[in-house]
Amino acid sequence: MAQNDVLQSATRGASWNVVLQLFFRVFTFALNAVVLRYVTTATLGLANVRLTLLHSTAVFLAREPLRKACLGERVGEGDGSNDGREGGGEGGAAVQLRKQQRQQQAINLSWLQVPIGALTCGLLPLVWVYTTTAADAATIASSRASSSAAEQAPYVRAVWLYALAALLELASEPFFIFSQARLIVRLRVVAEGVAVVAKGVTLVGILHAQTLWRRSAPLPSHSFWASPLAAFCAAQLAYSAALLAVYLAYLLRPSQLQEAFGSSGTAAARRLFPAAVAGVGAAALPLRPAQVTLVLSFLKQGVLKHVLTEGERFAMTFLPILTLAEQGLYDVVNNLGSLAARFLFAPIEEAFYTYFAQVVDRTRVRLRLWSRTFDGDAAAAAAAATAAATDAATSSAKAGRTLSTLLQLVGLLGLLVACFGQAYARLLLQMYGGANLCAAPGPALLRAYCVYVLAMALNGILECFVTAVAPARYIAFYNRLLLGFSAVFVAAVFLFVTPTAAGGWGLGPLGLIAANCVNMVLRIAHHIWFTGAFFGQQQQQQQQQQRQQQRQQQWRQHPLARAVPSPIVLGTLLLSCAATLLSERALLGGGLLTFLVPGSSGIEAVAGGVPRLLLKCAAHVGVGVVLLALFALALWKCEQPFLKCLQQLRRGESGAADDSAARAKTE
Repeated sequence: MAQNDVLQSATRGASWNVVLQLFFRVFTFALNAVVLRYVTTATLGLANVRLTLLHSTAVFLAREPLRKACLGERVGEGDGSNDGREGGGEGGAAVQLRKQQRQQQAINLSWLQVPIGALTCGLLPLVWVYTTTAADAATIASSRASSSAAEQAPYVRAVWLYALAALLELASEPFFIFSQARLIVRLRVVAEGVAVVAKGVTLVGILHAQTLWRRSAPLPSHSFWASPLAAFCAAQLAYSAALLAVYLAYLLRPSQLQEAFGSSGTAAARRLFPAAVAGVGAAALPLRPAQVTLVLSFLKQGVLKHVLTEGERFAMTFLPILTLAEQGLYDVVNNLGSLAARFLFAPIEEAFYTYFAQVVDRTRVRLRLWSRTFDGDAAAAAAAATAAATDAATSSAKAGRTLSTLLQLVGLLGLLVACFGQAYARLLLQMYGGANLCAAPGPALLRAYCVYVLAMALNGILECFVTAVAPARYIAFYNRLLLGFSAVFVAAVFLFVTPTAAGGWGLGPLGLIAANCVNMVLRIAHHIWFTGAFFGQQQQQQQQQQRQQQRQQQWRQHPLARAVPSPIVLGTLLLSCAATLLSERALLGGGLLTFLVPGSSGIEAVAGGVPRLLLKCAAHVGVGVVLLALFALALWKCEQPFLKCLQQLRRGESGAADDSAARAKTE
């Protein structure tokens, strides 16, 4: 598979994923506004924090390592070219057999998610059920403070139904991997779009039906169907079932089977499922040993990454630091603050992980760090030392230019959120949830989360690159680093969240965001160090005769240096932040430091009533629009090479991005 084809596919995938995330975010945003009218914040805390954590943990442990390993497989044209290069005397039939073996081994690997998912979905609910206090379950079952088994029954049933939904969702993952390998990028948009609509309609429909039932004939207080948890469980099951149904309906069509396997019917459909590998010897094993090793490395890394990513949910679930109502409020603020991360950054990271994994062959990477050598297998290392070394250097240069462009893109987006979010956080909460959300500590949480978004943006792209190109041995080493980061995160949570009377800082929910920021800074520092070593050694291999000049120019040509925006653009963002804060204080009252003064939350009353208040809100928004236009003008004037490179990247022209490499930033 040509590198330009992979880049075009990654770009199309990112574009379609952005469309999907836009639809998903807008639909979910409106849906949550409706759901808030039916349920309490305590119910939101239980469903959106505790049960969602169970679902995401069960899915992540079974899906993440296998998805990364399968998407890194070179099935198709890339396999044939590699096999032909490694064994030049093989005929066309042998090459075709090898391609079929690799394809079937990848399919077998993807289906391991189902048995692994059955294990996680069977064990994790036991942890959730037996570590949940009875008072928490009683809060949802009824308004009484007792903790009988009847009151806990709706919650226990909800735990197992969420686990069942997770297993059903994992059953669709092999079809997702197959469609991505076939570059059918639009299928995911359709499948997840239908699933999101099914989930929303089911949730609102059952909540509304429960309201009507209570008015006509009150249900028993301890009945599962009388609990709002029933609506959340049914909605999650509807999402998983719709996802699986769309993938099956599309991939089992005769035209798709004919295109993928050259035939249609039952025999072709069976090739989508696990089967024995044709041939004899080690090549005919159901799974390649290298695949299993890589999966285990990703699994170790994934567990730590998931704990770090969902650290605040784990803390809220298993530590008595926040009530369910506070968890519900934090979840609403988290969803609002992470709109940019989930809508923009996550699709880009996922699409370009495939690009980096295909362009830079991790088995040919050789790094020497801390007097230790991290490389791929011996055969690949020997091949890289000869004719393949030039190809590897070229691929690394292309990956570096793409990484530089992506870093500058997400960095500017993160700075926009961090700067403008300070002045508009309170207004957004006021419009979305009214005075309940606008009361302290809501605005302070959202402002802090806007800064956290910038850290997430930079870490996401850098970690995407590191995990895509690092050798398997280094991934094992990185797992140990993540373990240390996890320990620092836990210590930071206890330090920031623990009340002052117990020796902590007493920041409450703000402490969770602060601990996450500490974690992100540590990971970003590691990624910068790794990328510096990676590109530095690649440049040394390519320019053996110019080492002295390379030391003088290395930082100017480094992708991380080229990703730094110009001083004028940064100055415009800082000016916008200050101007919007002044606008907020002048027009709406209060400001950035309002949340530090007890009892000063919310938008103050304005003489003249609601019309004058709306006029001032519109003027405040107008100031932001003017400053956004000023930022766009500064970006257009000062970042022409970046915009040109971004436009070429959008068209999938990786080679045309060479012009941006000439951009050297001077101090």
